[in-house]
Amino acid sequence: MLRVVKEISQRDIRAIFKTKASFITIMALCLIPCLYTLINVKAIWSPYSDTELRNIKIEVVNSDKGYKVLNQSINAGNQIVAKLKNNKDIGWQFVTKKQAENNLRNGNCYAEINIPENFSKSLLSFTKGKPQKGKIIYTKNTKTSPMTGIITDAAVSEVTNKVRTSFMKTLTQKLFSALNLLGAKAKSNELSIASMKQKLTILSENLDLITNGFKSLSVNTEDTASVLKIINNNSQKINDMQAEHLNDLIASLNSSSDSLLQGLSDTSQTLALNLESLQLISEQINSKLSDALSMLKASNSSQIVNIVNTVNQQLNEEETIINHLISHFSTNGSYMFDANTLKVLNDSKKKIVQQKSINNSLLNNLDIDNQKVYLLVNQEISNSESITKNILTSSSANVNEFQSYANNTLNYQNGLVNDIHGRILSSLIATSNFQKESNDTISDNLDILARGAQQAAEGLQYYKKTISGIGEKLDFTSNANIKDVISMLNSNPNQMGDVVSSPFKMKTETVFPTPNFGSNFAPSYMIISIWVGCAMLISVLKTTLPKEDKWKNCSIKDEYFGKMIIFNILSVIQTFVIINTSVLILHVEVQELFLLELFSIMVSLVFSTFVYTLASLFDNIGKAITVMLAAFQIAGSGAIYPIQLEPHIYRMFQPFFPFTYAVSGFREAISGITVGTLIFDCIMLSMFYLFSIIIAIFLKPKIYRYTRRLQNDFVESGIGEL
Repeated sequence: MLRVVKEISQRDIRAIFKTKASFITIMALCLIPCLYTLINVKAIWSPYSDTELRNIKIEVVNSDKGYKVLNQSINAGNQIVAKLKNNKDIGWQFVTKKQAENNLRNGNCYAEINIPENFSKSLLSFTKGKPQKGKIIYTKNTKTSPMTGIITDAAVSEVTNKVRTSFMKTLTQKLFSALNLLGAKAKSNELSIASMKQKLTILSENLDLITNGFKSLSVNTEDTASVLKIINNNSQKINDMQAEHLNDLIASLNSSSDSLLQGLSDTSQTLALNLESLQLISEQINSKLSDALSMLKASNSSQIVNIVNTVNQQLNEEETIINHLISHFSTNGSYMFDANTLKVLNDSKKKIVQQKSINNSLLNNLDIDNQKVYLLVNQEISNSESITKNILTSSSANVNEFQSYANNTLNYQNGLVNDIHGRILSSLIATSNFQKESNDTISDNLDILARGAQQAAEGLQYYKKTISGIGEKLDFTSNANIKDVISMLNSNPNQMGDVVSSPFKMKTETVFPTPNFGSNFAPSYMIISIWVGCAMLISVLKTTLPKEDKWKNCSIKDEYFGKMIIFNILSVIQTFVIINTSVLILHVEVQELFLLELFSIMVSLVFSTFVYTLASLFDNIGKAITVMLAAFQIAGSGAIYPIQLEPHIYRMFQPFFPFTYAVSGFREAISGITVGTLIFDCIMLSMFYLFSIIIAIFLKPKIYRYTRRLQNDFVESGIGEL
């Protein structure tokens, strides 16, 4: 078997050099596949370089009219245009809106950025308390090239980030300029803030107690207000009762006045009667003394004694009456007090005593000395007349004076009672009105207090979780944390603007770095070129032996292995050309060139064997399957796009495509080796190689007759050839 296989392979090699046509054809088959890699990789070698991106035109239309804030005109659109003019990363064009629309539709530019009239106004709307987002209209035309949409998207995204960064920087600077003032105040009131924190913690811990206290206060104030309303409703009744009691009191005072007047009248009558009695007695005494004087002239002693005794009795009566009057007039502070009347009465009493003494002397000298008796009688008559005169004078004056005093007293008392009545009644009315107004005011205030307490209780209950949460957080907040916050408020506005607008710097590190975009895609296009080269081989070269007598007895297996060798050799040559032209002409940087050469030989053997087996088993159908598999593998092996972006059906079949492991191995050699991945790729490719041979060994003898008949019928149809 080995001898036959060797002879077949030698025959094919000699055939290459047998004629110029065969040699040129084989040379073309070996060189053409590398063109696929050279052309495609060169086309995408560095599509995102500044030089290339400047050819991508994006037109900018600035219609922004600006906005005035705090007497400062701000035009954000002009600021964006100024930044874009300094940006050389892409081909920015600044035109009118009409020009941009025409150019975009005609394909003269790939995208349009339109800054509307109200852009600045929207950005600064937060200064009016109604913040709105500014809008930039981005329109793109992907009809001419789908990839330009991705490029313009990236460019616009970068512009958007720069605008956002600039806006955030300016806003943060202004904000922290204002916060610096607050920070200065907070710094001066640091102790007060710490105290407030402690009070908030206490409030959180005693929230239920305070809430219940407000509820109790609300209930109590409502009850008190209700009581005051009841008092106001009953105030008129109370006023009527007070007026009634006042009228009763005034009636009692008037009754007392009447009693006083009656007492004064009785006293006046008594005084008058006593004075009349004194006058009558004085007159009687004068009459008796005159009789005694006549008797003395007649020397009638016995009659004189009787008269003197009668006079003594009358003097005693006078003295009794005068003592009674003195007892009335001598009480100091009494309404009966009269100093003059009292003096007259005392003088009269003294004279009565003198007169009684004279009477006694008269009786003792009646028989001894008539002359002396006569003098005593005259003296007694003189005293009696003096007493009568005093009594008459006092009687008239005191009765009139007392009556005047009684009238004045009564008038004064009546006036006083009426004045008191008027004042008390006015006071009651004023007090009632004041009390009503006060009660109304207090009741209204109590209602307000009750509602306030109820609202406070409801508010505390509503924000209970919030306050409790604040309290719990404050429990973990130390004075050092407060100092940190104050320190943050006093931060430099420019530094904070830089930090907030760009809080971090992205440091990009590549695990397996490649210098350019083309080098990244080189493994994929190299693998495709190798497969395309194998497909070209089975399209040009025959997979069967010529119909010569020499090969009639050759077995199917010998034919399969013998013809496979030329395909393997030519595929290795194609692969060698592909690899080295990529390195030497395109300057693809390869980390492990020797390893790449070895692995590429393995890939070429696997691909050529796999493709040759399909063509050997199924002839033209196998060739068609080869082309179909190329399409499937490019899409479903992860050679171009990450497999995660492909449809689910591709992700399912990816492990069964030889492209998957061939591309992975090439990437390992070009970008950097991961030993485990490379070994796994080698194992999987070896399995594809063995699978191809095993399938051919067992399947080719069984289906050979059918495939040959099918191929012969196809040729006889006139539309195909061997």
